[in-house]
Amino acid sequence: MKTDFKDMMVFIDAENISYKYIDKIYNLTNSYNMNTEIRYYSRQKGTNTKSWIKNNRHKFKAILLYGKSDKNKVDKKIIKDIRKLQNNSMISHICLVSNDGDYASILNESKDKGKNIIVLSTRQVSYKLIRICDEYKCMQK
Repeated sequence: MKTDFKDMMVFIDAENISYKYIDKIYNLTNSYNMNTEIRYYSRQKGTNTKSWIKNNRHKFKAILLYGKSDKNKVDKKIIKDIRKLQNNSMISHICLVSNDGDYASILNESKDKGKNIIVLSTRQVSYKLIRICDEYKCMQK
């Protein structure tokens, strides 16, 4: 049964979350029964990048960053992309897959603009993310 929700965008910080959660992410996001685009972000030569590419059986969209290995490069790109979607009325849900509290501010902005915020993480999640989101799911047992 379809929900009355609109679309959901999923942003995975692949430098922060292991590829081992790829099936869990896929299953959890599909449980919302919405049109969903799932993107994972990593540096082209990041330590986790090869594992994400090799194990991307669900065909998540890869956003690979090139150039110098600046601190927080992936975080900045995810924040920029979330900000671009804040005024898109077709997107009702933003799902972040990360443990990193650096995203708290952009998620709060998005919530203020009417977006429903979902956070998927491991047990090492920042409390800032849990406080802001509408729904939190830990991917570890």
